[in-house]
Amino acid sequence: MRSAIERTLARPTQVLVSFWRKFAGGLARSPGVIILGGLHGLLPCPLLYVMFSSAVAMQNPLQAGLLLFSFSSGTVPMRWGIGLTAHSLTLSKRIAVQRGFGGLVLLWGTVLVMHGIGRLR
Repeated sequence: MRSAIERTLARPTQVLVSFWRKFAGGLARSPGVIILGGLHGLLPCPLLYVMFSSAVAMQNPLQAGLLLFSFSSGTVPMRWGIGLTAHSLTLSKRIAVQRGFGGLVLLWGTVLVMHGIGRLR
């Protein structure tokens, strides 16, 4: 039996999935996927804000550039490993991993909200 949340979100989710399949299906098999990967680096990430702040605080463009280059280079092995691991998993295992990480994100979000509420008192 589907929950009320699942029933409520079913139609919007189907629309998004349909759009994504039309958009990403061709993109994944085209050279444009490289551009999309490069643009992914423009997405905001909390760790990037820390690194950018640290770079600015250094007040030395060469050292700051080296810091940011080192940070971004250090993420390549992890991203590569995640891609290889995901590629080797069956669909059911990938779904289970996605749900597990989704649960962790929800848990971490809850911890941050509760921490924030505690600070308001």
